[in-house]
Amino acid sequence: MSVENVQIIFDEPTAVFTPGQTISGRVSIVISNSSLNIKYIQLKFLGEASVSWYERRNEVRYRSRRGRRSFNRYFTSKEDYFKNIKNKFFLVGAEKGKSQLEVGEYVYPFNFSLPHEIPSTFKGEYGEVFYTAKVKINVPLRMIIEKKTTFEVISPVHLNEEPSLAEPKTALKEKFYCCFLCKSGPMTLIAYIPYSGFIPGQSIPVTVELDNNSNVYVKSIEIKLDRTLEYKALWPSGNITHEHSNIVSVFINGVEKYKSKTCLKQLQIPNEIMVEAHVNIPHLNEVASIKIKLGSTPLTIGSNDSEFD
Repeated sequence: MSVENVQIIFDEPTAVFTPGQTISGRVSIVISNSSLNIKYIQLKFLGEASVSWYERRNEVRYRSRRGRRSFNRYFTSKEDYFKNIKNKFFLVGAEKGKSQLEVGEYVYPFNFSLPHEIPSTFKGEYGEVFYTAKVKINVPLRMIIEKKTTFEVISPVHLNEEPSLAEPKTALKEKFYCCFLCKSGPMTLIAYIPYSGFIPGQSIPVTVELDNNSNVYVKSIEIKLDRTLEYKALWPSGNITHEHSNIVSVFINGVEKYKSKTCLKQLQIPNEIMVEAHVNIPHLNEVASIKIKLGSTPLTIGSNDSEFD
């Protein structure tokens, strides 16, 4: 075979870029043994997103004796982030051209400017956002040789552009417990954070206060760091599904009947803070949750914003 090696080499060795940045690099092609007749060599950049999942549905069939039929319904959607810009370049030849490459190494430099409004690279259970550079060598009457290389895009999230993220957040839940004909006083669970915008690596101060004025013993208090991803499909009709995952859980000792407790815990990199009070069966647990946002630029906040009122 004449084409021995094809490489896409970025000048940025990490192959990590930001929206609006110009990607530069080179395509290296090694021809060995004999010369090669080609139609063209093309470099194309792809930025795409796709989601897909199945849902089990039941359908009532009035004319059937079976009455009801179960089936899987497929939801999907795709987006192309480079469709409105030039993302295809001919390094050699053209659609109707013809060229000959002699034995040796060929290097073709390239530059490609990313659009400003594109999302970060992502991969989840039901979808992904991915970016690819692809070289295609069209050999007439023989084959098409392709080489793909992925690169990553990180879209900055500037937390200071959302002033509400610098404000304290509090979640309060109150519950009364009943045992036969008796009703006890309330159990009040409060979760507090001084602000709700963070960057990776930061510690998140979570203050928890539990006033247990009930006759139910609280076995433990759990602070959970949860992440919820939302996927939206446009075909066959708009539909949404979610992916839930727990980042980490921290447990605090429980609270006796008619007692109170306040404590502060430092947590890291969640998408949602959830505080749950665990009680004895058959009573249901009490949950207080606060949503937060992760960004790339830390918040600028005053020194008194961490007070718990």
